[in-house]
Amino acid sequence: MKPCDSIDTMPVFNWFKVFETMDLRWIYPVRTLEDCPKKPKWKELPEVWNRLNDQFVDTFGITDNYRKLLVQKRKLMLMEIDIAVDKKKHLEGVMKVEKRKLDRMETPTEKTNFEMLVAKVEMATKLSIDVHTVSVKRFYSYMKALEEQTKNVDHGKED
Repeated sequence: MKPCDSIDTMPVFNWFKVFETMDLRWIYPVRTLEDCPKKPKWKELPEVWNRLNDQFVDTFGITDNYRKLLVQKRKLMLMEIDIAVDKKKHLEGVMKVEKRKLDRMETPTEKTNFEMLVAKVEMATKLSIDVHTVSVKRFYSYMKALEEQTKNVDHGKED
C-alpha cells in the first residue's frame, strides 16, 4: 500500500486525523491505523506530508499563523519519528516543551471539531459527505465556495 500523494485523492478524514493525532500513518488511505502497513515507510512519510501541505497551500493559500502552526507540527512529527525509529530518547524532554508551544499556538479555530465542520458544510450544501471518500481538495473547495458565497451575501452581491 502506498501513501496518498495528492490532496485530490487523500480522504479528508485522514487529513484531519494527521492534524489531530500528528500520526503520519494516517497518510495511508486507511479507515483505521490497524489497516496501515505493518512497516510504514517512516523516513518517506514526512516528505509526503510536506508535499501534501504544499499542494494545499498552492491551491487554497495560507495565513501566517497557520504556516507557523504547520512548522511547529512538522517539528514535532519529525521528533516523534526520531524517537520511535532512531531511538533518540533524549528528545523526549525537548518534545514535551515543543508540545506546550504548540498548545499555546493553537486557538479554538485550529482545534475545530471535525464532525462539526463536516455538519456545517453538509447543512449549507445540502450534501451528505462521506469523509472517507471525499478528498481534501473537494472538501476545502466546498468550504471556500461557501465562504465566498457568504462574503457576497454580506456585501449584497448574492448570485
